[in-house]
Amino acid sequence: MALEHPNVIQLFQVIETRSNIYMVMEHADGGELRCCIPAAGGLKEEKALRTFRQMVCAVRHCHDQGITHLDLKSENFVVDSRGGKVKLIDFGLSARVQPGQKLNSFWDILPHHAPEIILKQEYEGPPADVWSLGVTLFLMLTGRRPFKASTAKRQQRLMVQASHELPPHLSQEARSLIQQMLTVDHPVQRPTLEQVMGHPWLSQGEEAPPGPCGQPLPSRPDPAIMTIMFDMVYDPYNAWVSLDQRKFNEAVGTYLLLLHQRSQGAGCKLQERPVRRQVVGPRPGPADPPSMHPNKCASEPALPRPCEQQQPKEAKSSGHEGAASASVPAIPLRFFHGDTPSPSPVSRPDPVPRRPDHPKPSPGGSSADG
Repeated sequence: MALEHPNVIQLFQVIETRSNIYMVMEHADGGELRCCIPAAGGLKEEKALRTFRQMVCAVRHCHDQGITHLDLKSENFVVDSRGGKVKLIDFGLSARVQPGQKLNSFWDILPHHAPEIILKQEYEGPPADVWSLGVTLFLMLTGRRPFKASTAKRQQRLMVQASHELPPHLSQEARSLIQQMLTVDHPVQRPTLEQVMGHPWLSQGEEAPPGPCGQPLPSRPDPAIMTIMFDMVYDPYNAWVSLDQRKFNEAVGTYLLLLHQRSQGAGCKLQERPVRRQVVGPRPGPADPPSMHPNKCASEPALPRPCEQQQPKEAKSSGHEGAASASVPAIPLRFFHGDTPSPSPVSRPDPVPRRPDHPKPSPGGSSADG
């Protein structure tokens, strides 16, 4: 929830129930990076360089925010095939750290863990992440892991000694970077990710990487998106407050989904819920169509809103209680057009006519705000 960066998977909404917490996240349809690495020879250096630069940018942003990942491996980077970006996922072992803070969390020995973790010594998080990125870079350039042995004990010895063989076809710059990142004796002597970004191999021939601030939520919501949400019966003020306070509730989830959809070049495909009409006239006979009966709903084909379609049944309501039972007229949604000025939601009349006995929705609503 604290990370906003183009190379970190985006969180849209958190739904809390009595028994579960659901996280609605961005979908990277290209799958794991591991599946994109040829087993024979690995990636070509040019492609590996572009991909690894994005990976380093993501982890550097985490470190800048005081977060260490501690589970960096090729399986925890996924590929967005549409945008061609690599995105970091799975913060299940991550921790917030202060500069110089020592950690003492240990897990089962895995091939990407740093020697200090394997030896169960107190360690600093960022150097451990640098080691794991070095192991991942080795895999990307060779198609195999650096420490392979017939037994677990032998493998552990190789990992602690950083005993590995670099293939001769690698450039001298790539070999130099891997060797620096896989420094054993003094973890603090491993390069920081800022230094890794400045290494001759990684800094060659490409544009500057994304800044450490990434893509933060805007201080002022996008007027076009807010107009669409207003048509979807969201209260603009409550949505603005939720964005400002970083409440990953239904309103924030809808806003971020629409923003993400626009960034992917897709139009808004959401529609309003079925229309409820009251028919005034002669009492229809039994053979008349259902839509002619008074007090019946004449439902036009429509998709439910995102919160109705995806939110678990037991989830807490968040955002606008009471809107579900209101009589909603057909309101055409406004799509994204760059040259069309968006009307001010404040000046718009209330789109939900309410019966005298129907209470006005209360602002806010319960939500999980992390």
